[in-house]
Amino acid sequence: MAFDVSGTTITMTRGDTFKCQFPMYVGDEIYTLKPGDVVRFAVKKDYEDAVPCIRKKLNGYLLELEPEDTKPLEFGTHYYDVQIAFADGSVATYITKGRLIIDKEVH
Repeated sequence: MAFDVSGTTITMTRGDTFKCQFPMYVGDEIYTLKPGDVVRFAVKKDYEDAVPCIRKKLNGYLLELEPEDTKPLEFGTHYYDVQIAFADGSVATYITKGRLIIDKEVH
């Protein structure tokens, strides 16, 4: 598994498995998810794309990308965000303009 996370930039090899925590902070504390809260991750090649090329519901704050999630993606930079849909219906996008760089593979 070859990947790098630097700030909100993820660089990974296309078709690899990726696992990483994306917690939301309130002040210096990690927000404790409550029953009914859902954390989501979405990726687009361009901001203007109508439909994300990846949509994932996180397991708590854990994002897990499987090989089939990134295998069809073009090499290069894609953009992602992470948001919480709270049980009360409100939504907070707490990572915006993240970059997902899909690196080349040999096989």
